[in-house]
Amino acid sequence: MLSPLVRERAGQILDELPIGEEFDWVDMVSKELTLMTLATLLDFPQEHRRKLLQWTSARRDDGSEKSIEERRTDMRERAKAFDEMWDRALKARQAAA
Repeated sequence: MLSPLVRERAGQILDELPIGEEFDWVDMVSKELTLMTLATLLDFPQEHRRKLLQWTSARRDDGSEKSIEERRTDMRERAKAFDEMWDRALKARQAAA
């Protein structure tokens, strides 16, 4: 069940927030918790979860719009990563059978 894991990660995110200073709630909490949960659902490596946002966003970190070539690069990277994950899952399944 995912709910204990999501609660644990939400607590971790909240515990790591800066105290007594301003911070970006959307980036540090909303995006982070969503990406952690999505990575868990997709069995995607947590340490690379920010890639999920990069690959699906039409904007760079600074808010400017990505070029078509940058979007194509993101699509190729995403396809390669998910193809590799699929291959690993198939191999693991075959090995278990």
